[in-house]
Amino acid sequence: MFCRKPLITSVSLALLSLPFGASADGWLLQPSITFDIGYDDNYDMDTTDPESVGVAKVTGELGVRRLSEAHYFKGGLLVDGVTYAGGDDVEANSNQVAYFNTTFRQPRSQWGANFRYRRDSLLREAVSDDDTVVSQEEELDATVDQLLDVTRQRVYFNPFASYNLTRLTDIRADYQLSTVDHDLDDDEVYDVTDYTNQGASLKLSHSLTTIDKVSVKVGGSLFATDVDEDETEYKTTYLRLGYDRSISPTFTVGGDLGYHVTDFDQGGEDVEDDGLVGSLKAVKTTGLTRFELRAGLELYPSSIGQVVETRELVGNMTRSLSELLTFSLRSRFYENKGLSGSETVFGTNESATAYNNRRSMTIRPELKWKISREWTLGAAYRYQREKLDSKPDPAEGNAVLFSVRYTYLTALSENQ
Repeated sequence: MFCRKPLITSVSLALLSLPFGASADGWLLQPSITFDIGYDDNYDMDTTDPESVGVAKVTGELGVRRLSEAHYFKGGLLVDGVTYAGGDDVEANSNQVAYFNTTFRQPRSQWGANFRYRRDSLLREAVSDDDTVVSQEEELDATVDQLLDVTRQRVYFNPFASYNLTRLTDIRADYQLSTVDHDLDDDEVYDVTDYTNQGASLKLSHSLTTIDKVSVKVGGSLFATDVDEDETEYKTTYLRLGYDRSISPTFTVGGDLGYHVTDFDQGGEDVEDDGLVGSLKAVKTTGLTRFELRAGLELYPSSIGQVVETRELVGNMTRSLSELLTFSLRSRFYENKGLSGSETVFGTNESATAYNNRRSMTIRPELKWKISREWTLGAAYRYQREKLDSKPDPAEGNAVLFSVRYTYLTALSENQ
């Protein structure tokens, strides 16, 4: 059986080995507290009996930053408390987040690590406003139904190192470890399961000109989970070729295209699934406005107990309306399909079945007003639509959120 505890132990040892005891010169402490109130007219995205809830939440966060020529660090701790009005079946669980991103630089090399621990639920995901790596990478967990009221604990660890072979050529090595554990009682039956996913990659990049870069990336991953007390493994290898170009100082495009081979067991038979993978990204900045468009065909681990193929389109826009007022619009459209088929059955004596295939759309406009150095007001609206292949009708939900955030910035001196 695949053993998770030694992996988590190794992550803890790796964290302790990082040299955080460096000089405090240049460190910035950033504590903050945020109050949110909101309303959601279909909080669990039910297609037959939508239920609305009001929510009030308070979030405390302590952030730490450092930026110097040789070292970059950004980390934080977050804890929140929430209460609901309505929604008799939803539990007011507290979310906790701990994260850091750090990089050490040398003249020809750099190395570092990204780490995060999150305890949240499928119904209410925990994402720190300051932790952009979390929001970009880990929101892609393609669970069959992200809106189950199930508490989960997630660990993500990504050490990396890169080296400049020449002035124009560099090589980078990455290792990724992610674990997901769901807090379920023995008598609870949900279409989710714990999993561990490991991956390693090696990427070689070469600058053709000052504005053109090509790359080749090889890697593999191992996804392991227990379903019906039987271990399930998905072994994937891939090759990807990439190209990036700076069309102008304010406009960049890039992407890659590759091929994957995934081996797994299905019904006692060895199955091989292969196909294309790839991504495209474009970023345009025009003075006060920034546009980002991202598309991808990728493989992701999932709490349904198997790897899923995901087609995704993401569009983001941010505009500074004034020195203190910012408007943003985020949208995401995606469709996923399980590699093992459209159904996965959990429980030997239960009929709990996960229907893997679904399509989803999320649109979120948001307005932020920084009324002073410490105080920020926010208002947001979210529209979400989800269609499961197992259900005849889609689910739709609308939510509004108002927030007040206080942030206190203080520099740590060398004597502290």
